[in-house]
Amino acid sequence: MLIGTTDEHERRTLVEDTVGKILLACWRGVKFEIMQVLREVVDRYINDEAVMYKRTLRVPPLYNVQQVFVQAFEHIPHDSLNPMRRIMDDALHRVSKH
Repeated sequence: MLIGTTDEHERRTLVEDTVGKILLACWRGVKFEIMQVLREVVDRYINDEAVMYKRTLRVPPLYNVQQVFVQAFEHIPHDSLNPMRRIMDDALHRVSKH
């Protein structure tokens, strides 16, 4: 597809479309893996038979873990990621520049 393209603008739009699809696929895979690992960790933490009587004592630490993730997402520099987010958003909504 790119080999037969001589127009530089057309070539860049094809590359951007392709990169957007690749980034979106990678993001979905990473997000799925993180969610699955977190789910397994929380399930093991809550359902540990050795300390079943202390189940209510485990809630505050889980809340603290949640706060760490919330704060981590608040510190993402949005300005530097805008082009990548736009490319991924275009791929998500199947918007092609070509």
